[in-house]
Amino acid sequence: MIKTKLMTAISLATLLGTSPVTFAQDVDADVTRDAGVTAEVPAKGAGAEADASTAADTQAKDMAAWDNSYEGVSQSFEEAAKLDLSAIDSDTEITITTISSLEGDAAAGQDMLDAYLSGHADEQKGLYERISKNDALTSKLEDEGYKVEDVISLKQNEDGSVLVYVDDRPE
Repeated sequence: MIKTKLMTAISLATLLGTSPVTFAQDVDADVTRDAGVTAEVPAKGAGAEADASTAADTQAKDMAAWDNSYEGVSQSFEEAAKLDLSAIDSDTEITITTISSLEGDAAAGQDMLDAYLSGHADEQKGLYERISKNDALTSKLEDEGYKVEDVISLKQNEDGSVLVYVDDRPE
C-alpha cells in the first residue's frame, strides 16, 4: 500500500515535469506509514505577491549597487557608444553619478577608468559631440555644475531613465 502511494506521488511528479524531490518541496508532500501520501499546495495570493515584490526590490537594489560601482561604469562604455541620445529629452529622468561616489577599490577603479579613457580618446570625443547636441543632457550637466567634457560614460536603464557618470576628480 505504501509502495503504491509512493509510486503514485513519483508518477504525478514525473507527469508534471519535475523531479520528485522538487515536487515534494514545492507541494510539501509527505509519505508516512500511517497516513499514506498527503500534500499541501502553497497558497497563492498576498504571500506570493509579497515574494515577487521583495524579489523585484532586491533586484532593483542590486542594479543600483552595480550602477554605483567601477564595474558598472566599465560595462557602460560599450552601451554609451551605441546609445541613441535623440530619445533622451526633458521628460527623461537623468541621474548624475560622480566617480568619487563609486563603490569598490578606488585606486584600481580609477586606474582602469584612466586606462580606458586614454586608450579611447576618439570614442570619448564622439560621445562629447553627441551629448553636446542633446539639450536635456547638457542642461542637466550645467544644472549640476558639470561640463560635457566631465562625462566619462552613460547608460540607459530599462525604464528609459539615464545614468550619467561624471569625473569629479581634481585635475
